[in-house]
Amino acid sequence: MWPQKPHSNADWVVLEPVDEDYRPVEPGEPSETVLITNLGNRVQPIIRYDLGDSITMYDEHCPCGSAFPVIDVEGRQGDVFHFETTDGRDRPVFPLALSSVVEEVPGVRRTQLIRTAPSTLRVRLEVASDHDETIVWGQVSADLKAFLEDQGITDITLERATESPQRDPRSGKFRHVWSEQI
Repeated sequence: MWPQKPHSNADWVVLEPVDEDYRPVEPGEPSETVLITNLGNRVQPIIRYDLGDSITMYDEHCPCGSAFPVIDVEGRQGDVFHFETTDGRDRPVFPLALSSVVEEVPGVRRTQLIRTAPSTLRVRLEVASDHDETIVWGQVSADLKAFLEDQGITDITLERATESPQRDPRSGKFRHVWSEQI
């Protein structure tokens, strides 16, 4: 027996845990994302909406006696970046921490951070029309470098992308942080 987990209200929603190619995953296997269908909204139905969250759904019933499916919610997935610190240690940097640094800069409307090499971050910015892009980029760059230096990471190149943040072509969502490096 394992501790009580959250339940899916299967009388109101259908959760479909799927892999990166939108194929169903086996019970007990974490999904890449989850498709949700809302059964209770007749006015504006949501059918197979890609949440972008990772879940694990189980066949087992919860010890509490609920007949609803038992799930573990991992949440939004983004790439955890691992950088080498000045003393040679591996330092993980989580997506939310990294994107929050940029999003807190006044004038930033939207951002995407893409790791293109072991020590290079490409920053896509959408700047509010009432802010100067050069000033906003200067603050973003300074704040990112300060944050990374606080983590012991000093050998980082920040590149300002010429393109603005883009929607993921498959899901239609804006991914905030990911790695494109090989």
